[in-house]
Amino acid sequence: MIKSLTVVNYLGKKLTVKLSEAFPSHGLLISSITGLGPSDAILNYSDFATNDGSEYNSSRLDKRPIQITFMLVANEHITVEEARHLTYKYFPTKKEVKLIFETDTRTLYCTGRVEHNTPDVFNKQETATIDIVCGDPYFYKYSENGDAEIIEYELVSEAFSSEYLSPEDATDETLRTFYTNEDEANLEMGVYNSTGIITQNIINEGDDDTGFILTIYFNGGIEGNIIISNANNERILIKTSVIEEMIGSSLAAGDVITLSTNRKKRYLMLEKNGETINILNALDFSTLTWLELVPGDNLISYYVDNGNDYTSATFSFKNLYLGV
Repeated sequence: MIKSLTVVNYLGKKLTVKLSEAFPSHGLLISSITGLGPSDAILNYSDFATNDGSEYNSSRLDKRPIQITFMLVANEHITVEEARHLTYKYFPTKKEVKLIFETDTRTLYCTGRVEHNTPDVFNKQETATIDIVCGDPYFYKYSENGDAEIIEYELVSEAFSSEYLSPEDATDETLRTFYTNEDEANLEMGVYNSTGIITQNIINEGDDDTGFILTIYFNGGIEGNIIISNANNERILIKTSVIEEMIGSSLAAGDVITLSTNRKKRYLMLEKNGETINILNALDFSTLTWLELVPGDNLISYYVDNGNDYTSATFSFKNLYLGV
């Protein structure tokens, strides 16, 4: 069940309309909302002159049209005319707005541009109908702190922790480095992964396949290849030797490689000495699969040929939802 709708206009101003409010101070009551289910699929088929039927080629999701109808009601806080003017402020035509839907189980958002803002001024019960077109047909998980899921790859994993007695000389700062928190006497130990291969189960909680961004941080030079693969042995191979030929030097501490497999923006970039360099040609295109995360479990492996102890990585993605 939908509990509330929040609109954020192009200036960052927010207005929340709760479905449970009978006499809201803003004078807007939601009469109906359409377009909250999955967007229509556009299916492409080829016809043959001599064969029956058609052959499927490809498909994509169409843009998402959302229509919101408000009843404008007067109360001690606002008049009908003032409520109508509020819709002009928060749903200005041609401008981009963000719509945040809170339900019983999750909070999702989408963005689009206002195509129509149509008030019915001469009806006994005055209304305003808002038409919004979302070029991106997906909904995303909403959070004040950002909506990307971030997972870190480390070559040192936790093994055990134990109590550590307080040192007699409490002023000895070197001993206090054993403390994980300010006053907790815990000593955590880890195990180094000498194989250089890290496999982690990444859960895509969304309704559709989604790309990801892998950011690799270098604390020193490495040799050979960097390989990202899944359980189906599909992979992305990055040749560091090609990168070195392109930039004229070796990878070094402070360098950062960023790989994106998102459908609308796929790239491979290197940040070195404050400069951003396109290194897409360092990919092995003969074996390349632009990996994505399917809904549910995904076993993703990260591997470095030589010099694995000089890298760490973060892995981020967005869950894609087909409907509220």
